[in-house]
Amino acid sequence: MTNSLLFQEGVFISNSTYSTLVLMKNIHPYSSSDLSDILQIWRLSASHAYPFLKTDFFLKEETRIVSEYLPKSETWIWKDQEG
Repeated sequence: MTNSLLFQEGVFISNSTYSTLVLMKNIHPYSSSDLSDILQIWRLSASHAYPFLKTDFFLKEETRIVSEYLPKSETWIWKDQEG
């Protein structure tokens, strides 16, 4: 890839900088509207990582994620162009 310049909003920037800016537009702080996506990703990854754990354990942990972990953490969300 050549390092050409792009003109974006009155400023010349390189392709690599433009790619970074586009990526950063898709990053935002966690909000409650992200909760269902976060829990869906967590369920999928946790069930693959710990297949020996029972469903009731996962349900209890989901409650803790919502009530304890997310409120105490700084969480950032990245979504692709499709959301």
